[in-house]
Amino acid sequence: MASNSRRPAFYSRDCRPLRPAGEDPILAVSATCWAPSSPTGPKLPYSWRVQAKDRRTASWLVDTGLWVASLALLALSFVFSWGPPPPSPDVGWFDKVWHFLGYGALCGTLLLAAVWRPGRGPGRFPRAGLLIAGLVLLVAWLTEALQAPFGRDVQLTDALADLAGVLSGLMGWRAISGGAAPASPPGSGRRRSHTTRPSIPE
Repeated sequence: MASNSRRPAFYSRDCRPLRPAGEDPILAVSATCWAPSSPTGPKLPYSWRVQAKDRRTASWLVDTGLWVASLALLALSFVFSWGPPPPSPDVGWFDKVWHFLGYGALCGTLLLAAVWRPGRGPGRFPRAGLLIAGLVLLVAWLTEALQAPFGRDVQLTDALADLAGVLSGLMGWRAISGGAAPASPPGSGRRRSHTTRPSIPE
């Protein structure tokens, strides 16, 4: 019998921590090594299963919070663009600050929710970073262009502030991600290699 014919029961047939950069290691090992299709034999240690369940719940809550924050920021952009402006100091250019901060925050939260964030790794749209930033900018410019029917001025400087905000959100997100490569889309057939196996806690 070959010496490598038996593996620990909590390893699947080809168990490696095939996790993209930033993903929680316990969740990654749970996903790749816990083979629920196997009807016999123990799976991952119970403590790992409990930790994985708790971390999945926490990760879901973080993602939900990011999506809710993104929707709230989008709604506020419509309200403040077409309704009463937000409270501001009596300074003529201060509305540009709101344009910059609002669309920068919207771009950043959407990228964290949809593309990549620390602790989870890739999201539902791992290769859509530039597309999402472009869509946020499109929304910003459309809301600016449609302000005239609501009695608001359409200003080029506002559009430039929107652009600066979106770029700052994109660059800030890329700084957080550290240039982490996005995961391959499901079904792409690509495999990530890793040379070490996970250490199993007692």
